[in-house]
Amino acid sequence: MSKADEMFERLNYIEHYKNTDNEVYRTDSSRCLGKTIIFQYKVKRVCVPQVLYMEELQAISEKFKELGWMNL
Repeated sequence: MSKADEMFERLNYIEHYKNTDNEVYRTDSSRCLGKTIIFQYKVKRVCVPQVLYMEELQAISEKFKELGWMNL
C-alpha cells in the first residue's frame, strides 16, 4: 500500500479501486452520500468535491508525487 493510500484510508476513504484509466477513492459506497476523488490518468487530472480539508489536499499532493505529476 502506498503512502497516499494510507493517508486516504486514515481519512475514511474506505472504497478504493483503479483500472487503466482511473483511480478512485470514495468515503461511502453510495455515490450521493460520500465524497469521491478521481485521478484520471490519460488527461492527468483529478476530480474533487467542492470542499476539501487540508488533510485531503495533502493526500492528493502525495498521490501526485507518486504518479509523477508534480513536474508537469
